[in-house]
Amino acid sequence: MRRNHIGIAMIMLALGIAAGAMGAHSLEKVLSARYLAVWETAWRYWMYNMLGIMVLAVFIDNAGSTDALSRKFYKTWGIFTGIWTGSVLFTGTLCLVALNEVIGAGFRIMGAITPIGGTILILSWFVGGVMLLRHKKSVEV
Repeated sequence: MRRNHIGIAMIMLALGIAAGAMGAHSLEKVLSARYLAVWETAWRYWMYNMLGIMVLAVFIDNAGSTDALSRKFYKTWGIFTGIWTGSVLFTGTLCLVALNEVIGAGFRIMGAITPIGGTILILSWFVGGVMLLRHKKSVEV
């Protein structure tokens, strides 16, 4: 089993919990309701993706490391890379946008990158789902 993805996702879940707590306890005093909602959205999607990575890694690992499906998910530019990249771009840029009231409005332009991260996420999950549906070998959960 390639536990790295699960281990990293668990660490990232801890980061997501800490960021959520920071938003609830520290940022609510310095951010407007609009930007606090952006912060919450960023980290909610982060958490969904980290949980999804953990479930998917267990499922794909059950196929076996030599399985063609496993190789498509784990290769350098595979599905997992897309999910990681999309998560960082989407959440990271939304956080910079949300914090523009604190660190300066210059970071608001980062919001232009957010849809790129979101698109990468959507495509990665969609293509991964299609791969799973088209895979001929039965995979036990």
